[in-house]
Amino acid sequence: MPNSAEWQLKRHVAYLRRYARALAGEQERADAAILMTLNSLTKPDQFAADVGYREQLYTRFSRIWNGPDGKAIRSNSASARREQQIDRSLADVPSLAKQAFLLCAMEDFPDYAIARILSLDLQQVASLKEMPFRKFVSQRQ
Repeated sequence: MPNSAEWQLKRHVAYLRRYARALAGEQERADAAILMTLNSLTKPDQFAADVGYREQLYTRFSRIWNGPDGKAIRSNSASARREQQIDRSLADVPSLAKQAFLLCAMEDFPDYAIARILSLDLQQVASLKEMPFRKFVSQRQ
C-alpha cells in the first residue's frame, strides 16, 4: 500500500494545501482549488513513472489554478476583494511570479521542477522567482 500511486499522492495533499493557502490567501479558496485538483485525478496510476508524484500533483493544481476554473475561484470570493483593498503593495506582481516564488521558497522545488510545474523555461522561472522580492525591496526604499 505505501508504494501505491494513490498513497503517494495522498501524502502530498497537506503540503499542497499549504501552498494553495499561501497562494489563495484563504483556506476556502485554496480548498476549492484542491478539490478540483483531486477530482481531476481519475486514475492516479496513469502518472508518469519518471517524474515524482509530488511534482505531478502540483502540476495538476497549477493547471487548474491558472485556468478558467482557478480564475473563477479567485474572483468570486468576498475575501479576494478585501485582500485587494488591504494589500495593494503586491497586487501588481503576476500570479506566475507568486507561484514560482512560493514553489521555491515554501515548497523547496528546484528550478527545473518549477519550470515543469508551471510549463515555463528555466530563464522564465529564475526571473519570475525574483519579482516578489524585488517588488518588496523597492517599496521599502
